[in-house]
Amino acid sequence: MQEILDLDTTEGRSDKDTHGYLPIYEELFTPIRDTKLPILEIGVWTGSSLKVWRGWFTRAVIHGIDARACDALGERIVTHQGFTLDATFLKEMAALGPFAAVIDDGSHCGDDQQAAFRAFWPALAPGGVYVIEDLHAAYMEYYSPSGMPFIRLLVDSMNIRGEWNDIGLIRFYPRLLVAEKTR
Repeated sequence: MQEILDLDTTEGRSDKDTHGYLPIYEELFTPIRDTKLPILEIGVWTGSSLKVWRGWFTRAVIHGIDARACDALGERIVTHQGFTLDATFLKEMAALGPFAAVIDDGSHCGDDQQAAFRAFWPALAPGGVYVIEDLHAAYMEYYSPSGMPFIRLLVDSMNIRGEWNDIGLIRFYPRLLVAEKTR
């Protein structure tokens, strides 16, 4: 995955390597690498990470959503402009699933993370992977409200079979949450 990212020498290159996510993503995404199911990333900025996903998931269509428009990025990448607090937009995007993976690298604000999870978890395929990046932002006032109360709700739901009784596993890494849907 690092080799794919290193091909991008443009300004605004993805920071997934500087955060240490790439080795984790290789482990997580190797079992689904040959999927034909679409991949969704929330928060794509310049679209650099979408090119990484296209290089890794060689058969999947890669969807990216962001509040601002993104340039055309080539074959198998489709970008959508909208907001995670817009229920109509989220419903339209969820209809593009089922997704093999959803990566939330959006605003890092708790309200947005919760709205995205509520919309896209049902659209995640059985055995699919849902990632919330940059958890450290939950401790910064700038990204208020914090996503930690919602993340605790996910953990509680998994353990007491609450609202999301099909969460099979939640793993935490530095700055990263990974939830896997039961098969």
